Formats: sequence, structure tokens, C-alpha cells
Amino acid sequence: MSSIMREKGTNASVRSLFNAAGIIPENFFTIREFGGPKKNFLTGRRENKSEVATMLDFSGSLNLTPGTLNSQGFSSVKPRIIGSFLSGTRVEPGYPTVAGTPSDGLFTSGSFTLEGIYKYSERQVHFASESLMRLHVTGTTSPSSAHGVLFNVIAASGSEEGDYSLTLYGRPLQGVSTNVITLQLTGVNVFDGDKWNIAFGRQRSDQIDHVSSSYFLRIGKNIDTETIVTFQTSSYFYDVDTFGTTNVLQNVSSNYNASGSFVVIGSQSMATGASFLNSYIADAKVTNFTGRVAQLRTWSKALTDTEFSEHVRNFKSLGVVDPKINFSFDTETTGTFERLRVDASTDQFVTGANGSGQIQIFDFSQNNLIMSGFGFEVNAKVVKPETFYYSHLAPNFDQSVTTNKVRVRSLQRPEEYDINTARLAPVYDVIRSEEPEDDRRFLIEYSVVKALNEDIIRLLADLDFFNNGLGKPSYLYDEYYPDIEQLRKIYFNRLTDKLNYKVFFDLFKWFDTSYTDLVSSLMPKKTQFLGINYTIESHMLERHRMRYLYDQQYTLGTVAVQNETGVGFETGIIT
Repeated sequence: MSSIMREKGTNASVRSLFNAAGIIPENFFTIREFGGPKKNFLTGRRENKSEVATMLDFSGSLNLTPGTLNSQGFSSVKPRIIGSFLSGTRVEPGYPTVAGTPSDGLFTSGSFTLEGIYKYSERQVHFASESLMRLHVTGTTSPSSAHGVLFNVIAASGSEEGDYSLTLYGRPLQGVSTNVITLQLTGVNVFDGDKWNIAFGRQRSDQIDHVSSSYFLRIGKNIDTETIVTFQTSSYFYDVDTFGTTNVLQNVSSNYNASGSFVVIGSQSMATGASFLNSYIADAKVTNFTGRVAQLRTWSKALTDTEFSEHVRNFKSLGVVDPKINFSFDTETTGTFERLRVDASTDQFVTGANGSGQIQIFDFSQNNLIMSGFGFEVNAKVVKPETFYYSHLAPNFDQSVTTNKVRVRSLQRPEEYDINTARLAPVYDVIRSEEPEDDRRFLIEYSVVKALNEDIIRLLADLDFFNNGLGKPSYLYDEYYPDIEQLRKIYFNRLTDKLNYKVFFDLFKWFDTSYTDLVSSLMPKKTQFLGINYTIESHMLERHRMRYLYDQQYTLGTVAVQNETGVGFETGIIT
């Protein structure tokens, strides 16, 4: 209470009141201060949040008991997860070009990306080198009954900061070709206790009009809710059939890739073979993993820098630049092969291993490509709570609200800061279009579509989609916004049950009764407190508009035109 009283009269005091009751206000309410500049920008419109989610714990890998190894080299007492085959029936038109063969069904046949979030506990012992994720295949020739390893992401520690590294090893060509992809980021300490987003993949050569494909490795983390740091490296690799070998990423082969590739995380005794990374150096064959992992996703597209950065800022984001094509559920539009295939977030009902040490990681993409876990501690909780601090794109980007009424107007180096209102110093006046329209209204809003809007915004990598979808001049005379309409059709395939509005209203009644007077007592006298309101409104994809009819776009008038002789004028009617 002493903290609340010291902050009395500020926005912080209201938040402190909620926190004292164990309520994170941003997760339920919109605390709205009205006003802001006349000129609004879509860039920088974000909201900060925190949430207790989950991560899958692999600390059981430190088990010193050897256990029993199966034919794939997995121990019976060390945890691992194995994904479903990344393949299926090809029905989508467009890139990559359909060849009419079983290889069309490989989700890695074109460009692809694998990503996940990783964390290492600083209070726990880890191996000097650990495998964060691997991409495997199986076949009848090599490596026989065991797995063939195409890619392996290795995190290495050291005694000094500069000794830390993150390395991607790749060998997607079958046979004995010595060509190996090696991408390394040095000085990146994945073992620092923070949560890191890590992704790797490729852009196929014909998509980027190059003779070689481009393979990439990216890593990033949140410094705070407003700042992120990212590192990335990429390299061209000639991965076509050239040395008498075949790229198994895009070719079905009973000998080397019978059913498609699949993701593996966890300790494994890697079989020695005549191909892939199985016959490469020991550094590329590390398999130990003792950290935590969440948000494992697979895309049959190469994520852009913008998309990956949004995933770093918002751990729940599935954002892409064009969600009409690159998200899910649409299989008829050209280019929809490049989309989300697996979303194994670990935020699921089942959090413990069964009596056999097994657990299934649910696929929320609705493609049913589940990941299966084995070797976990029997009847133990292995999906554990984890607090995430993040920010997401603001769903109410078109409302005149503000959370900061202190506005910087001049900077000596404005290009170094993301401040839309700042100009090169010195500045002696404020441009009329940038004069703020602040007022004294203050509102706590409980909206029935708040959670829905925040889930919709997860599909977007930036707000340019709405900038184009609402602002195209060609949409002026349409009855609706075509891009927004299409995204609405795609999004609502995600919902598998109806929203329970009665639960929302019951919670609001209790909160309104208990807290309205308390919040009011914290307000300055000059503030116009509008109360705690239950708001029924349209969601962000339900955009209302005025319809402009064609017969209303013309205006009748008269004009005087000089005749051809140059003498005198003639009058007429124009439209």
C-alpha cells in the first residue's frame, strides 16, 4: 500500500493495485489514456506484456545411467523428442514447381525454416557442446536402420566470452560428397540463462535466381520488451545434382529418404555411415541437450528478417508478411505451399510423462504433425512453467490513445532513434499537424474481443498488411476490403470452439464491483475517470466502411471554352 500511495495519481498506481491482487492488468484490460498526436504512424505501435507459458525440460539428459540403446542409438533413460515426417500430399499450386512425383510432397523440397526457443539454466551443469536441433532422414541403404543426419545446430561454450559459438553443420547430398555446409556465429553465448530464438533453413536456388541455394542461421533474444538483439549468417551452397549425388531435401529415395525428413532433439549415439554428417568430424555429431525448449515450428518457406525479428519480440508470434498465403488453411491460392507446417508450442494440457516416460507434443497448426517424446522421467512433470516478457503489435492501431505524453521534439542525431516526432535539433516550434490532442479522459476497458484481437495479430509480421489492405486506392469503391476479408476466412479456421462470453462477463461483474471505487480514489481531481467498462465491439478483421457508389463520384458544373477561331467563348456542362 505504501508503494501505491507514493504512486497515487499516476498510471503506475493503477497497475500496482492490480498487481497487488495477483492480476496482470495487460492480460485482461486495456488501460486507456486518450489523446496523442494528430499524425499517427503504424511503425512502433506495440504493447508490452508478460505471460507464464511453458518449456519442455531436458535436464534428464544428465542421467549418468547408460540405459539400453535401441537400433537408432537412443538411450532408454535419456529424453528425446522426434517429429513427424515432414511430408504429405501436395495439393497447393505455385512454387516449387509441381513435377508430378512423390518428391512434390516433401515439405523441404523448396525453401524451408526450422525454429525454436531455447534456454539453459545457469544453476545447472551442461555439456561443453550441445545439439539444439537436428534434421534426420531414414532409408534402406545408408545409414541402414539408424538415422541419417542432414543438419545439426551445435552450441559450444568456453572459458571466455569469445569462445562461445553457434554452428550449423549440413550435408544434404547423398553419397560420399565432401561438400559440407558450415555456418558459424562466434561470441554468441546461448548458455547465459536467457531465452534465445534460433532458426535455420534455406532459400532454394531457383527462388532467388541463383545457381546455388542460400542457407542461413539466425539467433536473437529480447533485451527488454522494447529492444532485441539478433545475429545471423548465410552462405551459398551448390546443392543440385552435380557430383553424382542427389539432394535428399527435395527427392524421395527409398535408399536415403524414404518418407521425408524429421526433427530430432536429444541425446543419441549417432551411427557411422558413408553419407551425410554420420561420416563427418566429431564436432558435427554432438547430440547432447540439457536445456529447455519451446515454440518448435517448421515452415515450408524461408522466413524473412522482418518475420524472424517479430518472432523474437513476441514468442507467441506466427507472423508472416503475407498471412493470406503463408500462414495456413488456404491450399488453393498460388504460392500457398510456403506456409506453416508445425507449431509445437508446448502450451498444452498434458505436461507430464506417462508411466513409460513418453509424452506427445501437440501440433497447434492443425496439420497433426505431432512430436513424440521418449526417455523422460517416469510420471514426472516435464513441461514446466516459464515467464516470458514480450511485446506484440498493437491491435488497436487506429485508435487515438497514448501511454506516453512526454514527446521528444528534437535530437542532434534523430536517425539513431526510432522516434517519429523528433527532428534535427534545434527545433523552436511544433508543426501544426503534430500538435497533440491530449485530453483528461481515463478509461479501463474490458473488451470481449481483446484476447481474440491479440491472437489475430500473431499472424502478422508487421502492420504493413493493414496499411495496404485498408489504404489501396483501388479499394475505394469496393463494398468490403478484400485482403481483410480473406484473412478473416483464414483465421477463423484456427478456432475449434465457440468463445464463452458468459465467463468474460462474470469476471467483469466481480472486478467492476470490487475495484471501481479503489481505482477512482487513485485518480487526480482533474482526470475524467470514465470507469471500468465492459465493451462489446467488432474484432480487428471486421472493418466497417462507407460505400462510395459510382454515380456519386461525379459533380456537375459549367465551363467556358474558347472556340476554335479564338474569338468568343462557348459554354458547356462537364462531369
